[in-house]
Amino acid sequence: TTGSLTFGNGSTYDHAINSGSVPIATWGTGSTCKFTGITSQAPGDRNQSYYNLIWNCPNQSGNLNMGFDDVIIGGDISIISTGASSRWYLCGPVTGDSVYVTINGNINQSGGQFSSQGTGNGLTLVEITVNGNITVTGGNFACTRGSQGGTGTTNWILLGENFSMSNATTQNSNTTDAKFLFSGTTQQNLTLTNVTFSSGFPVEVATNAILDVGMTQLK
Repeated sequence: TTGSLTFGNGSTYDHAINSGSVPIATWGTGSTCKFTGITSQAPGDRNQSYYNLIWNCPNQSGNLNMGFDDVIIGGDISIISTGASSRWYLCGPVTGDSVYVTINGNINQSGGQFSSQGTGNGLTLVEITVNGNITVTGGNFACTRGSQGGTGTTNWILLGENFSMSNATTQNSNTTDAKFLFSGTTQQNLTLTNVTFSSGFPVEVATNAILDVGMTQLK
């Protein structure tokens, strides 16, 4: 088709089918793109700069990624369901590729399995900058779920005030070079309650940043 499509404040696009394609659009402030019908195949044209993004696919049956690269999410990302045992990744870089994602709002997860990437491709760089808070109340929130061939790097650059996980699982499949890098200009807070650890929770505090972990134990 010709012309242009814009989703304005308060509008919602619901991708309620498997596969297909996301309309190429301008996602205005306050708009929402949600995925509810994905099962075995991610849609085409999904690598776009959305405002709010919701993933709620209870019938998902495969590990899928958004293929994000040079994307800015203006608002929040919410993860509700990824099916019984499937995963949802933000990025899926090819060998030797560097990909960048900026999330200006919060990440909220209540269920499902979510991570930066799940690739075994080497010499890859995945860098995700989160300006808001991260709140996980269920499911699996992982630093990485791919080894990146033992030669890649994943950096979560965290600038928000609070990172909170409760009644959830966390893991990291790239034990060579992946981390949550707390880089805020004011004090940041990390709270982990009733969290199951698998392959560690890699944390680094940037120079001049302050991280308050309270009574939290890091593993």
